[in-house]
Amino acid sequence: MKRCTKCGKAYADKTLKFCRNDGSVLQDIDTEAATVMFGSNAAATAETIRDSRHRRRPPKSKAIDSIAVLPFENAGSDPNAEYLSDGITENIINNLSQLPKLKVMARSTVFRYKGERIDPQRIADELGVRAVVTGRVQQMGDRLTVGIELVDAADGSQLWGERYARQMTDIFELQDEISEQISTRLKLKLTKSQKKHLAKQYPKESEAYELYLRGRYFLNKRTASDANKGIECFRQALNIDSNFSLAYAGLADCQTLLGDVGVQALPPNEAFSQAHQSATRALELDGSLAEARGTLGHISMHLFDWRRAETELRNAIELNPNYAQTWLWYAYYFAFTGDWPRSFETIQRALELDPLSLPVNTSIGELLHFAGRLDDSIEQFQKVIELDAYKPMPRLEMGRAFETRREFSLAIAEFTKGRELSGDSPESLASLAHCYAVSGQPNEARSLLSKLDELTKTKYVSSYDMALIHAALDEPEDAIEWLNRGCDFHDGWMIYVTVDPRWKPLHNDSQFRDIVRRVGLSV
Repeated sequence: MKRCTKCGKAYADKTLKFCRNDGSVLQDIDTEAATVMFGSNAAATAETIRDSRHRRRPPKSKAIDSIAVLPFENAGSDPNAEYLSDGITENIINNLSQLPKLKVMARSTVFRYKGERIDPQRIADELGVRAVVTGRVQQMGDRLTVGIELVDAADGSQLWGERYARQMTDIFELQDEISEQISTRLKLKLTKSQKKHLAKQYPKESEAYELYLRGRYFLNKRTASDANKGIECFRQALNIDSNFSLAYAGLADCQTLLGDVGVQALPPNEAFSQAHQSATRALELDGSLAEARGTLGHISMHLFDWRRAETELRNAIELNPNYAQTWLWYAYYFAFTGDWPRSFETIQRALELDPLSLPVNTSIGELLHFAGRLDDSIEQFQKVIELDAYKPMPRLEMGRAFETRREFSLAIAEFTKGRELSGDSPESLASLAHCYAVSGQPNEARSLLSKLDELTKTKYVSSYDMALIHAALDEPEDAIEWLNRGCDFHDGWMIYVTVDPRWKPLHNDSQFRDIVRRVGLSV
């Protein structure tokens, strides 16, 4: 039992992290639930796992209503075929997520186990699911062999196992057959409309589908160079089949990534415009694609079309309530539009589906920061760093929380670490420059500002970040000029303008309030 320290409401749900009344963190959450929701695999010790098994695992008599499809092993000798085993895994996850009565762990969580020795019961305990799917994929020329097993984690018994040997041209039917066999064993059969929907997503040629899987493989690496490789793969797939809706959806995701915060390798207005066209085309071909609707909702926020954003995000969730990424974007929508209780309730849903996701866990820390819960925010970022100590974003985010708390030496230490991990990324330089400026070190701030000015000659540097530095140096006119430029470019950070506490000194400035109106948000 846990209780909200603000409103006093009590909750019996073991996995609940946030109060649904006001978004407050439940302060007395037990250690086991915190480990499952926020801790890393390394942090979840063997003793904790053993002790939790009899408490966490659903009873044998309970119907199987939750599942994790673990990354299929690439059993061949060609490491370049990794995209195939990853792609088949992801496709089966997507197929099963169409089932309304089944909770399916998201890709980014299950892929945290990639390369590990698989113990289905251990992983089921850590993720809180009842069943686990494992598999091995081997490609030899135009032949494809897939071995698959479905395990009941309640007692470790095999519910079903099969070995398939097919031609590569049969990959569509194979994936659907596997999904249908799993759903049958779980007594959750696909309906005729669901089968029709899945069949409609496939291209005419298997070569186009292989290129699509390669594109998804590169997209999931989440870097600018890999996003460009993904774009090339998706375009090659569309050259083979111009009506391949999923390829357009993947193309939109890559284009969005190139303009979004954390990457911004292209001018954002260019990237978001291209992504909008691709997502729209995907939906023209298949209006039931939840992924494309979620992406379009996300893009619409960056294009300041808030009504369209809300509509598309809501529709995406109705089409596929197991798609964690849409819940994450929807949580930000509610934060930006001022509905904090719904924001925390929504991101809780993303966390339940994707508990080991770095983006989801980092976003929780960021939203806690924006909501003014600084201690909880910093604690959350520390847990994210336990998940992966080599990602720069959690360091930068925790540095911002320390800065808001005016613990400047701690903030500078985190920004410096983030700068090292990112290789002097513009975002890390800008974060450090802003902290130097507000902590009374203007010379250091101006030195970094000069570096950023030089970078603008060769690449896109966030206008929003430049505005923040000038504001911190008490140069409000320059700050407003950069913010207007950020609006023109639809800079990825502009939609944060009402929640970012670094803008508080300008909240009553009439020009700043005009900027907020340009973004389409409430003053």
